[in-house]
Parts: sequence; C-alpha cells; structure tokens
Amino acid sequence: MFQKAAHPVVKGLMVLAAVISAPLVEEIIFRGFLYPVFKRFTDAWVAAPLNALLFALIHLHVGSFVPLTLLALAFILAYEVTGCLLVPIFLHAMFNAISTGLLLSGVEVPG
Repeated sequence: MFQKAAHPVVKGLMVLAAVISAPLVEEIIFRGFLYPVFKRFTDAWVAAPLNALLFALIHLHVGSFVPLTLLALAFILAYEVTGCLLVPIFLHAMFNAISTGLLLSGVEVPG
C-alpha cells in the first residue's frame, strides 16, 4: 500500500503512522496491557510467546509472521529488562523508521 501511494502527503501521513502512531498504540496494547495480563494468569515463559504470536498475527502477513514474532519477543525482553514501556516503543519506532526508509529508497522489504 505504501509503495503504491502516489501523493507525497499520503506517503508522509503513512510514515507518521508507521513511525509514531503504530509503535505507541501497539506497544501500549501488547507490552503495556496484554503482556502483563497474560503474565498474571500464567508466567513470563507462556506470556511472552503468546503475546509475540498474537502481535505477529494481527499484522496479517504470512511472510513476516516469524520475523514479527521474533521482533515482538525482543520488545518483550527489552520491556522485562528495563521495566520501562518507552524502551520497546522506541525500538519499535526505530524498526519501523528503518523499514520505511528502505521502502522510500526503493529497496524491496517483505511485509
């Protein structure tokens, strides 16, 4: 969808959504809310993969399912180590910024 957007304003809004909105919203939901809830009823060894699989699943792209699962596990680890939700938000934003930059430069990015 990003690569097919012709108007620069549309592309700009998509970049803002990918780099700012998505990391904020997704990390608040997945690491800030769902992960602690899963952990309350299980433990970190069950909660982390469950949360990561759900994170990958909502992106609705079979080709990026495994990489997104691993990325989500990295975000969970960052959250666990630091205890701060801002860390996975920042990491998520950086990941999306790099991916978006590659798309803007014409590099084929799966997903």
